[in-house]
Amino acid sequence: MTPLERRCRLLLRAYPRWYRRDRAGEMLDTLLAANCGRRWPSPRDALALMFGGLRARGVAWYLAMLWAGAGAVFCGTLFLTSTQPFTASGVDMPASLSGLASATGTVTGLASLALTIPVWVAGSFRLRRGRLGAGSWTGTCALGVALMVAMAVCEWTYGVDAPQKMVCSGSPANCGMVYTAGPAHVSWTALGLCAAWLALALGMNRLLARPARSRQAADSSTTAIP
Repeated sequence: MTPLERRCRLLLRAYPRWYRRDRAGEMLDTLLAANCGRRWPSPRDALALMFGGLRARGVAWYLAMLWAGAGAVFCGTLFLTSTQPFTASGVDMPASLSGLASATGTVTGLASLALTIPVWVAGSFRLRRGRLGAGSWTGTCALGVALMVAMAVCEWTYGVDAPQKMVCSGSPANCGMVYTAGPAHVSWTALGLCAAWLALALGMNRLLARPARSRQAADSSTTAIP
């Protein structure tokens, strides 16, 4: 296998498995012919493959990955905030970074909450013809809801247990209480929940790695035409 062919095959993985199974050979031949004599596919072909692969995955895949990604970012933000990694010589996390982390956690937490129903509806519609697939999707979404409950409990527990101290910025009017992390107050649970969200994303990707029934019917009708 030449370096060009190996890199083209890697780019083709942007497409879902069912698409690659049916058309990967034809697409690979076209890519190799268009980039003959090159070690790398052209930037135009690479971008076309990536955008085409994302378009072929469908709305349900986008929503599912956004949902799981928002949950993972929320848990990762909580973990980083609890450890306060931007410290040096006992100096707390700068107010700007602390505010950015807090805002990121708020946005991703609300996004994961708001996307719950759309993700379930889109996936159920995509897998509606197969009872096993629809049932598995409902169970996967229920697991995501359980992770969201665990996220809320984790954040509340850390907020109750973590010590706080008064920090002032410039003037007494800009004083406020901030959390101060320590070895006994690091939110290690949040790190585990972040890994669980990433595993959930892999499971959802596997469930959606099949064509929608409408696509299957269109493909079968196309092949039936003499």
